[in-house]
Amino acid sequence: MADCPCTIEAIARECGRNTASMKPVLYASCPDQIASIGAATDHAVATITMRAAVTGPPAVAAGLFFEWGCSRRDIEFQSEQDEETGVWNTTASYFIPKQTAAKAAVLNNLGEENNIFIAVDMNGAKRIVGAKDLPATIRVTETTTPRNGYNVRLSWQSPESPYFYTGSVAV
Repeated sequence: MADCPCTIEAIARECGRNTASMKPVLYASCPDQIASIGAATDHAVATITMRAAVTGPPAVAAGLFFEWGCSRRDIEFQSEQDEETGVWNTTASYFIPKQTAAKAAVLNNLGEENNIFIAVDMNGAKRIVGAKDLPATIRVTETTTPRNGYNVRLSWQSPESPYFYTGSVAV
């Protein structure tokens, strides 16, 4: 392994480790919350336009992403192209610490619904996992051993690897 410079900025840039201010998160939304996802340039998307609020009737709230805090040490992101079909199989795993009734209620209602995620990795890079016409699925496992919390696994098959997202996230 190459030597890492000893400044927080250089460590974040060169070594791929979290600095104290970089906490990994996962942003979740569903296709009906998103009006459009911008076109990619050089495999990066700069804009995601959320659904506008409607005063009604019926009243509809503006679309947004929901932010989930995750454990720093339990992030895994993998996207691999199938040699035969050319399809990209993407999986992202996160651990949400500490089981609570409120978290269980939310996660139980997800089931394996189709969603769109912005997965933030340990380097702070944001990736769009899912699309309006091809959403990702989620699977949640409650666990108490060896740690208390929820293992969250995203799965998505797509014609391209997930795009990087360079814009701000509407939360």
